[in-house]
Amino acid sequence: MDTTNPPAVVAVGDLLKAYDARQRAAASAAGRPRKRMASAVVPQVFDLDASSKAADHYAWTGDDGQVVLCRDPQGRTRKVASTADAVAIIGPHSRLVLDDRATAKRLARLLAKRDAGVEIAGARRVLALCTSLPSAPHLVVLTEALRHKMWLPGDDPGRTFDVWANAYGIAGDPVPEAMTRLLAVVTDGTHSPHLQAIARTEAFAVNSAVYGGLSNACSTYAGAEFITDQWAALCAADVRLRDRGVLDGSVALATPIPNSGTQMRARLSKPFKLKVGRDVTLSLDTAQGNSTLVDLEVDGEDLIGVFTLPSRRTRKSGFILEAARTGQPLYVTAKPFTGGARRGGGKRRWASREPAQWTRREVPLDVSLAATS
Repeated sequence: MDTTNPPAVVAVGDLLKAYDARQRAAASAAGRPRKRMASAVVPQVFDLDASSKAADHYAWTGDDGQVVLCRDPQGRTRKVASTADAVAIIGPHSRLVLDDRATAKRLARLLAKRDAGVEIAGARRVLALCTSLPSAPHLVVLTEALRHKMWLPGDDPGRTFDVWANAYGIAGDPVPEAMTRLLAVVTDGTHSPHLQAIARTEAFAVNSAVYGGLSNACSTYAGAEFITDQWAALCAADVRLRDRGVLDGSVALATPIPNSGTQMRARLSKPFKLKVGRDVTLSLDTAQGNSTLVDLEVDGEDLIGVFTLPSRRTRKSGFILEAARTGQPLYVTAKPFTGGARRGGGKRRWASREPAQWTRREVPLDVSLAATS
């Protein structure tokens, strides 16, 4: 190894920026947004019946830049000018689609009352929860969903609705119609078990967020954590994002050493973040199978991973045995926890009320002194 001229170390962040720039350049050359994820990024609302899944409220900021407008499922457009108006469109029983985060902030200001009632506080919690999640079927911020789903031509970060409307050539359409078309973009694609788990858990988390109290707050937090983990697994498994994941180590590329015996030994890409003993998912194209990383070895400058092999060939595991025999590279990701978060309560139990104010009881001085002695 030449130590006089060591190879330049490139930061992971710079590698990701360069990768993103190449994808944006390809979108610019094509003259249209380029697909970033094969998966849908917004699932259908899990807990609404089929007749109401399409009954979305659309909300956007009007031309004056201040007033929020809303179109209801019956096609009527009205102003969202009061707290009651905001509460009426946020909740567990319908899907609200927003054009961008600026509109979400305006709704939050309408709900920002100190002495808020139960319904207002619940709507505020639902809005805060859903806008913090990477995917929330009950409340969709279109610009954020589109940034996950597509590469936008040029250098604009895509944080405003008008940029996306221009990119798709629908800037002159009525806003609700344009939002409907863009919603179809983010709901298009494969619906993996990860996305289905997100939809189910988000329904429980939203239901918990409606009510106050410690128990429901814990359920909401657990649901948000589970959704974040499932989203990371969804991105790592997405066939269009795998190569990007290899750059930051969220995905590893394993090149098997043929005929390694009863276990599969494979050279690993770097950086490599998985720990020995971790259950992993091995992927090739759309095929996926389970394994366990049982050991790590160092061979010169190579990092070697030792993986378990399926005990028998099945339709799901056959590609792993074939790759171990031929040296076909496989993608490796951490196997996510799939047990699901605890279901949200959605009921008024003893811990479900709004927190009560502390009260002070006056006691005789001698009693107070006796308690402290």
